[in-house]
Amino acid sequence: MRSRDRVSFMSTDDPTNTPSNPLNPPGTPGSADDAGAATPPSGSRPERDLIREAIEQGTPRQGAVLFADDLPPENAFPNYEVIREIHRGGQGVVYQAIQKTTKRKVAIKVLHGGPFTGAHGRARFEREVQVLGQLNHPNIVRIHDSGITTDGGFFYVMDYISGRTLDEVISDRKLSVDEVITLFTKICDAVNAAHLKGVIHRDLKPANVRVDANGEPIVVDFGLAKISGPDAIDSGHKTPQLMTLTGQFIGSLPWASPEQAEGVPGNIDVRTDVYSLGVMLYQMLTGQFPYRVVGAMRDVLDNILRAEPARPSTIRRQINDEVETIVLKCLSKERERRYQSAGELARDLRRYVAGQPIEAKRDSAGYVIAKTLARYRPWVIAACVGLLGIVGVSIVTTVLWRRAQAAEERTRAALLEAQSAEQRAQDQATRAQQNFLAGHAMAMSMITRIEPELEDLRGATKARELLLQQAKDYLDRLKSEAGDEPSLLLDLASAHEQVADLQGGLYFFPKTGQGDSSDVHLAKAKQIREALLQRLPSDPRVHAAIARTRVREANTLRGKNDLKAARELYAASIDEYDRAMALAGTDQSFVADIARWKESRAWGLSFLGDVLTDLGTDAMDSASPGSEAAARELITSAEDRYASARDYWSARLLSNASDADAARALGVIEDQKTQAAIARARSLFTSGKHALQRANDTDAAIVRFNQGVENYDAAKAKAARAVDNFETQTKAHPESGELRRDLWISVRSLGRACSGQAECFDQLAMLTEPDANKAKAIAAHRDALQHFTRAASIASSLAGSDAASITALRDYSVCLINVGDEQRALAAFDDAIKTYQQALDLRDASLKSDPTDRNTLDAGVAYYKLGLAALQSAKAGGPNRSARLDQAQQMLSRSLQIFKDLRDRGALPAGNNNETEVGGLLEEVQRLRSGPG
Repeated sequence: MRSRDRVSFMSTDDPTNTPSNPLNPPGTPGSADDAGAATPPSGSRPERDLIREAIEQGTPRQGAVLFADDLPPENAFPNYEVIREIHRGGQGVVYQAIQKTTKRKVAIKVLHGGPFTGAHGRARFEREVQVLGQLNHPNIVRIHDSGITTDGGFFYVMDYISGRTLDEVISDRKLSVDEVITLFTKICDAVNAAHLKGVIHRDLKPANVRVDANGEPIVVDFGLAKISGPDAIDSGHKTPQLMTLTGQFIGSLPWASPEQAEGVPGNIDVRTDVYSLGVMLYQMLTGQFPYRVVGAMRDVLDNILRAEPARPSTIRRQINDEVETIVLKCLSKERERRYQSAGELARDLRRYVAGQPIEAKRDSAGYVIAKTLARYRPWVIAACVGLLGIVGVSIVTTVLWRRAQAAEERTRAALLEAQSAEQRAQDQATRAQQNFLAGHAMAMSMITRIEPELEDLRGATKARELLLQQAKDYLDRLKSEAGDEPSLLLDLASAHEQVADLQGGLYFFPKTGQGDSSDVHLAKAKQIREALLQRLPSDPRVHAAIARTRVREANTLRGKNDLKAARELYAASIDEYDRAMALAGTDQSFVADIARWKESRAWGLSFLGDVLTDLGTDAMDSASPGSEAAARELITSAEDRYASARDYWSARLLSNASDADAARALGVIEDQKTQAAIARARSLFTSGKHALQRANDTDAAIVRFNQGVENYDAAKAKAARAVDNFETQTKAHPESGELRRDLWISVRSLGRACSGQAECFDQLAMLTEPDANKAKAIAAHRDALQHFTRAASIASSLAGSDAASITALRDYSVCLINVGDEQRALAAFDDAIKTYQQALDLRDASLKSDPTDRNTLDAGVAYYKLGLAALQSAKAGGPNRSARLDQAQQMLSRSLQIFKDLRDRGALPAGNNNETEVGGLLEEVQRLRSGPG
């Protein structure tokens, strides 16, 4: 996300002022201190397809029937009264309800997304309804009804099952082996009933089995079920996914079969369910999984495919050989060696309970003989005693001879075993270290590189929240492993930093408690890096890490409008990158690092240019002596920084014409130069107004306004080049939301340049050549309106792509404010009122869901704009004059109250004069009320 104008009264509607992750603009390095640069939009990125499919399957969407905090409306489900929410999952929400006609307790499952649900999600939901409708078994949940809610959402009604999930039963560890077998046999019967109907569950796990108050197990959640047969809606090419939530099999991977881990849908059949049942039985008996199912996904998948389960009897001594054999047969890696159906498994369990030989040992003649002999134990014992008496003497003589020989053999074997054990220990330590490093590299890659990939995906906000939680979980594990190893400590600092970025990126001004958490992680990253700098003052990597810390500190200060301190820290970060590269010198081991540091340094120059531009604008607005010269000097300095950054990116693009990151960066810099040009033109406009207000110097004012017009022409030319650049890139990469937002920013910048030029013409029209300058002003306002309208269309599309994205919704509301401003300038007051009202509705909704200071300020500005338009409409006269004055009074009063509250909390940006301006407008409303109508 790019950084532009910071928050102030007139620029508070500029979303580009919020550097939610300014160190990592989309497409720039977002990795650990020594991770690679981001993948170009056009590159081959296998994570993207995985994440896109995962988001579609597992991420709840905000839709018409996604009741985030409250129960559904009273009449959402005809003939049912909702009591409470039971469960919220990736596909939908389950409520407990009462059927009004029968007073029966039921459960209602509602699909996420309402009428806006995608075809895939709806098909999966309909498949579950179809599956449950076919099944009639006492241990399978029954479906009673299905339909569409009053808001257009999809739902079905099923049995309400009191009791607990099998997960909870397992965690109690109170069932004996025989009780486990009895309960589990009923689960197998239910699964077999589904198999006989051609239904493969594909997601069997303890969470999908409920044990009711009578101790009866009920199998639920057939949302991933596969229906075999020619009429099945779940053909392999339609629903090939083998995941339950995002790309990581969350909730299902621990119970997945080897064929599911291979990712080949064609290999899925009833034996897949048998394997999952085996994992469940293993859990019920031992309280553990048959192999390790936590850690890096690669390791877990490898365990599912290859690791032999630990024998259950080594964990729980009460498990005998027969039960162990049944479990291990279920868990055979080869489908042909498992039970061929859940029915076969159930029959073998019943044989065990009845004391009969189990089928799992039919291939062992010794086992069958042993079982038969066990039935006639008294006679067998008597025969054996006689036989032992006959052979006893010969055995004794043989044993005495062999003892001496065996002692020698044992000594030699013990020596060999000791040597072998030492080698195994060394091999195990080496493998453990290799596994840790591989898992660590994969985790850091997930934390630092997948988030930039999500920038390109529509509707990715929920995936970012999931990534944030996983990053926090990994952070806890890494803390215990890092010790004093510098490379791991650098990674630990980067992980803290990335968690802070994810935390702040979801909400720039976070919800209560979130901001503090983000600051804590940044402070920990800084502490780790500065401690390393004390230990390793000549390590280039540590200096590069310190540079990243300086940028993070600068970002925080810039968000608080402490621009001077931010400028010093951005400059310090550039110095640290220079120091790191100087220390690395020509060492070939740092070649890749130096390339990344150069890129980060170039972005640092851009950030420094942005702050200098902001400082120049502040200097001009201060109206203090010498401020105009200081403002122009600061803006010139900003342009120098942009030029230096442009030199770096131009050289990269020259050496590689397909470098998408360089092409995008050059477009960003062109837009940053547009902002500097707008600031320079704005300073001339302000200078002209000062000449009029302070010295009544009309000639000097005319000169300044004309110079402003010329500088706005230069800004328009730069903005047009940026627009052309991003139009070309978005055509090449239409899937990139990042580039579409870049285009939006550039189109909006073009509108801002036209609007500023129109203001210059408005001032000139009052001083010289009124007709000609007024015509030019109107033309410029119309051009601005055209560009802002286009920007609003782009922003609306982006907001529609990710309804959960706060940034996208704010971008759209900002453009609506810009459109309303130009409509007011053209005296289209009724149109402006409608546009401002639309923006206010969006901002009120954002404020309701996220009561942050920024959203509060945004709402205050929207109320102010709406009140101002109503006041101007009333001043223009007409039959609605009185109603417009009432509207102006109401909107401006609400705006004033918001600004006062923010001021009292110390949350209003420094130099903001909102209250004074709004107070003056309210006085004008009162004068108009008391004056002639």
